[in-house]
Amino acid sequence: MKKSFWFDFLRVVTVIVASLILGFIITFFVSDEPVAAYKALLTGPFPKISFVDGFQIKGINRFADWMAESTTLILLGLAVSIVFRANQFSLGAEGQMMLGALVAGIISLKMSAPQPIHILVVLLAAGTVGFLWGLIPGVLKAYLNVNEIVSTLMLNVLAIQMYDLLLINWLRDPKAGFIGTVPFPDSAIFPR
Repeated sequence: MKKSFWFDFLRVVTVIVASLILGFIITFFVSDEPVAAYKALLTGPFPKISFVDGFQIKGINRFADWMAESTTLILLGLAVSIVFRANQFSLGAEGQMMLGALVAGIISLKMSAPQPIHILVVLLAAGTVGFLWGLIPGVLKAYLNVNEIVSTLMLNVLAIQMYDLLLINWLRDPKAGFIGTVPFPDSAIFPR
């Protein structure tokens, strides 16, 4: 049993090292400064500390952004693992997430309720929309024998286009100099 663990661990480490080496080789051919580019890739999320006149000054810290993006990817990976565990294939998690986020944003902006109810409704609505969007390829597979890989990939494109269309044309804050909504009300934001 221990031999199997160490074999699997060594296999994973070997794949990671091989991918890092391959990535560096590709970076070497396409970058003027491959070492600096690879250093930025590997150390970018961690805090940068510099000293000016003996005082410690923290530079830009992207660690929180990195953790937020990692959490999203981890949760999507867990969602997809359920589908894979059922011996099915689904590449539609991105579209489900985008539409769930879109519905969460719409409800956050358009509904007013006390904070616990507001957040509960937003989460339930986002989860329901994601479920219903994921149900489409399931129904197509079950009743029409449509390939779920193709249908989920095509539905991802459709979901992203709907997200962009509604965000830009309906939810966008006209006063902002970027694409985004007006700030969410306090009742739609998780407390600290």
